[in-house]
Amino acid sequence: MRTQSGFTLIELLVAAGILAEISDEDRESYEKALAAGNAFVEADQTKKALPYLERAIALRPDNVDLRRSLVKYYGWTGLRRKQVENLFALEKKGALQKQEKIMLAEVYLQRRQGSQALELLEHVEKERALPYREGMMLTQAYFLSGQEAAADRIFRRLAGENARNSRLLAELGNQALGLKRTDIALEFYESALRIHPKNTAALKGSAQIYAWNNDARRAMKRFEDHNRIQADDVEARFQLGELYFSSDQKGQAFGEYKKALELIRQARKAQKNQARQPGMAKE
Repeated sequence: MRTQSGFTLIELLVAAGILAEISDEDRESYEKALAAGNAFVEADQTKKALPYLERAIALRPDNVDLRRSLVKYYGWTGLRRKQVENLFALEKKGALQKQEKIMLAEVYLQRRQGSQALELLEHVEKERALPYREGMMLTQAYFLSGQEAAADRIFRRLAGENARNSRLLAELGNQALGLKRTDIALEFYESALRIHPKNTAALKGSAQIYAWNNDARRAMKRFEDHNRIQADDVEARFQLGELYFSSDQKGQAFGEYKKALELIRQARKAQKNQARQPGMAKE
């Protein structure tokens, strides 16, 4: 089978090996390192390409195009730490492209550095239709940087632009709940349930909020509806059991606790069985 270049993978791999040997003999040559790295990439051997591309970038650290390629290849090979290091290098040079800004903003959000993430996400708000994933990131960036009103504005814009999508509305509810905006979260959950009454995420999320608001009757009803659809949710079983217990319905509480414990036992048994299977040894 021939590649787009007209060569077979075996021919490309042989050529890459030769170029690698040439580079190893002259480690100070940027051109030779780059040629070997690119040859391995073309031969579908990205991991083998990386040492040569890293050699090339060490010799030409200002090469933005090469660094951008490394970001992509590190993503392909799961080398997250190195990918992030190169994203920071691109940011330092002011050379981040749109998708790279999103990638680095995600890193800042994971580190709870909202202001830095916000700087990289400002362009998102100018889009005619707010991209859902990036919009969710934008709400978190605003919230972490102390701009709750702006976060609420993006929440409501996302809800308005996805007003007929119960799954996304429930996800918005989960995001708002994670940011402890329970009033907005409940609004989104209720909107989702009006479209799709069996949306389990909205049932569970709204049940939790009703429980926190001391509305045990509504909370129990929502958990009951949720558990009929998703019977293997241990957390929901325990939470419903607690509500039954606090409402002096000890029999129902015992039943939910018993079901939850059985689910835990089944999960542990499945894990043990999986661990015994050949090929499951720790790497």
